[in-house]
Amino acid sequence: GQFIAYTMTKRLATTIDSVAEDDHVWVLNRNAGQARELTAKLDRRCAHVRWNADSKSVFFLARDHGKSLIYRVPTTGGDATPLFSVSGMVTGFSLPSQSKRGACILSTPTQPAEVWTFNRDGSDRVMRTRFNTAAIAKWPLVSPRELNFKSFDGTPIQGWVMLPPGANADKKAPTILYIHGGPHGMYGLQFSATFQLLCARDYAIVFLNPRGSNGYGQRFSDG
Repeated sequence: GQFIAYTMTKRLATTIDSVAEDDHVWVLNRNAGQARELTAKLDRRCAHVRWNADSKSVFFLARDHGKSLIYRVPTTGGDATPLFSVSGMVTGFSLPSQSKRGACILSTPTQPAEVWTFNRDGSDRVMRTRFNTAAIAKWPLVSPRELNFKSFDGTPIQGWVMLPPGANADKKAPTILYIHGGPHGMYGLQFSATFQLLCARDYAIVFLNPRGSNGYGQRFSDG
């Protein structure tokens, strides 16, 4: 009960419903009134802070280049590192102090969200639910191909393209450009029934994270 972990922004509040500033993880000594920013070096939008059982570190979610992963950072400061790496998006997790294992909701481009469990060090990941296994087994699912290019001033931009099944260099396909809202959202490596349905109807899908998106640092979001 001596410390409080939380997320915070430092800019003045606005009336904008989608704020460009990324939340960072902080720890406050409630007795001394001293606060320490733990994720300044990470420069990513953070959320869902949870204490480690030993109180020497905290876990949180952060978005980075189309992924959303569980990170851990020492409460004394230092580098924030992913608990495990996967080409997907974790949207929620739990690490009970009395348990040796944690649980999370994980989705990939070809796997709808399911519950997974893992050891506290990130090892031994096991998918525990299979609500969608039978359904997706019937579908010709498409995996996105990553696109990387430079904008007019040299700023790197990341995106993805999904081609309809059977597409090749000799076969054209009508293409839909999907633009995310916010504009400070982030497209990523998670399952999209909409994209899969359109690909099954012989459309190609292009989705990008232009400047203003989160997951690439504060300067990129401010762009």
